[in-house]
Amino acid sequence: MARSLNEWLWQHEFWLPPGITWQDMQESEDVHYPQPRDLLLSIPFALILVVIRCAFERAIALPLSRKQCEREAETKSSAQPRAGTLKR
Repeated sequence: MARSLNEWLWQHEFWLPPGITWQDMQESEDVHYPQPRDLLLSIPFALILVVIRCAFERAIALPLSRKQCEREAETKSSAQPRAGTLKR
């Protein structure tokens, strides 16, 4: 049963263009196809990007956001209220 399911699942009509079979997809000296183990390279790259993001947030984004908040607070306190918004 498992063999028939495996054969049904991997039919070349499902996965490959017309006229191409799994035998055509075998590697040779001239032809190289991506292998599943190539996906293992994505894990270190993802970790490097996370480290870069954390360093950017701590070293650049956080100080800039604090300065921006200070500037906004200064402009809000020095702004004149409109005539219609005065409380009595």
